[in-house]
Amino acid sequence: MVDYKTRIFYETETGMMGAEVKLYSEEGENIDNIVITSESKLKEIAEKVLEMDDTYIDREELTTILLNASETLTINATRFQGYVPADFARALHSHSEYAQINHATPQDVYGKGTPANYGHNKLINNLTSSNYIDGEALAAYQGKVLSDKIDEAVTNICKWEKITLSGHNNVANYCNLYVNQALRLARVTYSRTSVKKGVASSKDSKNKDNNPSPYWIVGAATNGSIYLHTAGAIPEAYQPNGRVGQPFYRGDFVFRVETDGSICVHNISGKGNKDTGINIRQNILYHY
Repeated sequence: MVDYKTRIFYETETGMMGAEVKLYSEEGENIDNIVITSESKLKEIAEKVLEMDDTYIDREELTTILLNASETLTINATRFQGYVPADFARALHSHSEYAQINHATPQDVYGKGTPANYGHNKLINNLTSSNYIDGEALAAYQGKVLSDKIDEAVTNICKWEKITLSGHNNVANYCNLYVNQALRLARVTYSRTSVKKGVASSKDSKNKDNNPSPYWIVGAATNGSIYLHTAGAIPEAYQPNGRVGQPFYRGDFVFRVETDGSICVHNISGKGNKDTGINIRQNILYHY
């Protein structure tokens, strides 16, 4: 709706008569001013003003048309702010050249991560892969698996287990066996005092019964190996791969653990005291 106001004037000095018409929008905005200087022009303007409602539309009507809610009109602008239609995405279109938002896939279509390039990776949740493959990365959980294995290995390396012994001549009374199964090491400790065997007599120098033993030689030099404990004194699983020995008592006597698990002393040429015998205190480490 357009409003208008008209002012008619007459100038006495010149005898000129005219009219001024001001046109206003619905919001009261001055659209235009028309000055009429003749009757014919005034009639012409008056007729145009009367026809404005039929010639022009108001803002509300224009908005309704542009909304085109019923889609009865075809609105086809060739440019929008200088851009042609090809510059805009259409309602129905796709971007097959781009990765979808969730592009997890068993295929390698989006590129693998390599030592040279960033890319997509596949998580491997095991420790059995034997070859390098582009795009494969170890799952974080396997770090925990590795950590546990390392902790277990460290614990086992430092772990010594005492093995219960049973065998000839009460071996457990004198001998202790400790094993480290991770390193396959065995440690034998042996402690026994006053070990002796009479030579040519069952009496000592004071004519007392020395309870002659078949396991040791003292007194006059007597060469050879005398077994303190026979085969199996050290259990088969922990017997040495080769004979192990360690000298003691001036180096004339050698304490040995044999491959069959027996324990003996080898007398090279030593002489012990026939009355007190010899004390044995040994600590031997070997691989089994």
